[in-house]
Amino acid sequence: MAEGVVTGRPSTLPRMADPGRSMPEHPGARRDEIAAALRTLADESRRLERLGLAAALERCDEARRYWRFLDAMHAMVADAPRARGEW
Repeated sequence: MAEGVVTGRPSTLPRMADPGRSMPEHPGARRDEIAAALRTLADESRRLERLGLAAALERCDEARRYWRFLDAMHAMVADAPRARGEW
């Protein structure tokens, strides 16, 4: 393999937090999956910190930012009907 070539590799994140996995169609189930991913990543972050794996911890923190962003986006969608008085 040529040096410097980026190859696709399986995610090193726990399966529950893999951003490439499919998400449920129902908004409530989606929110539950996002919350589970955030809990999983919090646990993984503590484990990586204990082990002193800085590069892996950085990737985990990046994944947590992604899942927090998704959580915020889905929270806005969930709150939209309430904000319009449709709830």
